[in-house]
Amino acid sequence: MEQQKLIKFDGTADGNVWVAYKYPGDRYAYGTQLLVAPGQQAVLIKNGRVAACYDAGAYLLEAEGSTPLQGEGSTHFYGAVYFINKAAALDMLWGTATPFQFEDPKYGLIVSIRAHGKYGIRITEPGLFVTELVGATPDQTLLSHQFLNSYFNSLLISHIKSNIFDYMTRSCISFLGVTSHLTEISRVCSAAVKSEFSPYGIEVVNLSIETIAPLPSDFEQLRRMKEKYALGEKTYMKERQLDLLDKLAEGSGDSAAIKTVLESGWLAPEGAAERKETVTTVAHPTVNPGVAATVPKKSTDVEVFISFKNTYNDQPTPDAAIAAKVFEKLSSMGYNVFMMNETLYQKGVSNYKKLIDEALEEASCLIVIGSRREFVESEWVRYEWDTYLTEVLAGRKAGDNIFTLRGDGADISALPISLRKYQSFPISEVEQLYMWVSNALSGIGVGKKQRQCLLYPAVFAEKEAGGYAVTFPDLEIKAEGASLKDAFMKAKNLLEIYAVYLGKCGDTPPEATAIEDVMTAHPTNTVMYVDAPLPEAPEEA
Repeated sequence: MEQQKLIKFDGTADGNVWVAYKYPGDRYAYGTQLLVAPGQQAVLIKNGRVAACYDAGAYLLEAEGSTPLQGEGSTHFYGAVYFINKAAALDMLWGTATPFQFEDPKYGLIVSIRAHGKYGIRITEPGLFVTELVGATPDQTLLSHQFLNSYFNSLLISHIKSNIFDYMTRSCISFLGVTSHLTEISRVCSAAVKSEFSPYGIEVVNLSIETIAPLPSDFEQLRRMKEKYALGEKTYMKERQLDLLDKLAEGSGDSAAIKTVLESGWLAPEGAAERKETVTTVAHPTVNPGVAATVPKKSTDVEVFISFKNTYNDQPTPDAAIAAKVFEKLSSMGYNVFMMNETLYQKGVSNYKKLIDEALEEASCLIVIGSRREFVESEWVRYEWDTYLTEVLAGRKAGDNIFTLRGDGADISALPISLRKYQSFPISEVEQLYMWVSNALSGIGVGKKQRQCLLYPAVFAEKEAGGYAVTFPDLEIKAEGASLKDAFMKAKNLLEIYAVYLGKCGDTPPEATAIEDVMTAHPTNTVMYVDAPLPEAPEEA
């Protein structure tokens, strides 16, 4: 082959966009001139390795580090020169060739999804790009963006699909409402895809998702499911049967089919005898074993409301099992406890919300169970604790009676910020929760005999490594001890406590023994501030 005296590349004759070009030939004379145009980089391969990378300019190919051709002295060498286009291509298209199936995270239907969008690439490491990709395609003299798009299509689509699924599942977003989340989903997918392209010396830029949409038939099923939740199952079924009657009447006029629909009872009046209401789970236990139970209270006569995510991907969550245990324990302690163990689909949105709202209005204590943050922030769990907090801010409920059970190993920061100020326990220390609930509800005259109240600054206790910590957050006082009582006593010694016997002593501090008596009488050995009705004044000694 004729030796090369000048090596350069002026672009394609047809003006098509290119990514990489391998200059013809593999034998070069030392001193050959290499011209690299603006917007290009050149890569010289000698002895099977990258010998040098050149930016725009003129260069002479020297003898250093090369292996001379046999029989020709040292005037020639074997090698290859590649020209790389530095300009980013921003109009590369991607899309799913065939629909892929997902379970709609909000409504639980299996739907077929199509997605498409754009992305761009930029060669950031020419040497790596040549050795990892161009060298692996020896038959290609000119690499186009279309070639790269085809080469990486499967990898790109695979990562985009998995990240769409992960994001929508974590956020519990339906495909009906995904359009408003496309920017954020694009950002998540872009970050994931970049790590897959970087080993080839390629940077992915401006990846965007323009459409994520179910097939028309699946979209219609989702729309009907949403309508069903919005109307409530009974109303929805009535309307659908009326639609069916209209179609039958307009069509064949099949009187037998119309009679079948009417006799099915689907359009029976709301109060028909065959209809049965489902009772929501509310405990009304017999407080004293062996004594006949009183007439059950209304379902809204609730003392403790347990908020938790019941199912995830059609499977019971760990929180559901925890909630059942908490329900059973607090019920055995004599409290009326509410937990919704039916799904939104079973009840319909309107009925579901009505039951939730009634129970929240009656509840004197809220327990939020969240082994994972996304469970606590799921749509209906968030609605429950957010509604309760609204009542607290309005002064209609006591904020001291909000408790959270969080995942073991997670600290307070794992909770939504609105819940971090309230007493929290790891799930493994649920026994502490029972004592705090008992203490709080006893203080406001719920379930148990009302205790005689002392007013203290707000106090919080939490188990730590090697013991307990008691904090008066308003006064920035914290003490630690081997036991809960030790920690509280140390905190008390740091604080000049003035206890007020409501209705008896006014502002006069009681004897020290009175404080000790109160602490000993309560199972948690702590006293929380309570806004309680005034108890009867103690009789004179």
